[in-house]
Amino acid sequence: MNVADALRSLASPPRAHSKSSTLLLVMLLASFTNGCSPASDIALAQQQVPRFHAMFNQGRTLDLYLQGSEDLRALTSQEQFVGLLDAIRQGYGAVKSTEQATSEMNYRSDGDFSGAFVTLLHNTTFADGAAIETFVFRIEDDAALLAGYHFTAKPAAKRTDETL
Repeated sequence: MNVADALRSLASPPRAHSKSSTLLLVMLLASFTNGCSPASDIALAQQQVPRFHAMFNQGRTLDLYLQGSEDLRALTSQEQFVGLLDAIRQGYGAVKSTEQATSEMNYRSDGDFSGAFVTLLHNTTFADGAAIETFVFRIEDDAALLAGYHFTAKPAAKRTDETL
């Protein structure tokens, strides 16, 4: 019996439920009460952004790489990741503020990169500029591990010296 059949059987007129449908219902309820939901997975990922920014501001970019998911290390070398973050820090300075723009939960089943992933887009203000940051976190064992990071600089506001 699959999930849809179990739910349909609950909506049908009362009758004796089989042990398998009762067990399936108990398993479904247990998964919902154990925090396995898109909302709780997104919350796990959201908690990591301030941690990322604190480590970034402290110059702990190597630690960010080493504490990331296996996906991050498979797709990006340590030199590339640390070099990118260090260049951003040197060019833009410390993170001053950030605001989440969007969040998205994805479940992938394509080989090595299967699992639950949360993508968060943040509008971030640095000491010397602004950017859109995209964070991708793998949800694994009730933890959100950095699986990807993308930085898109926002163009600086045009200044004019003209007086009207």
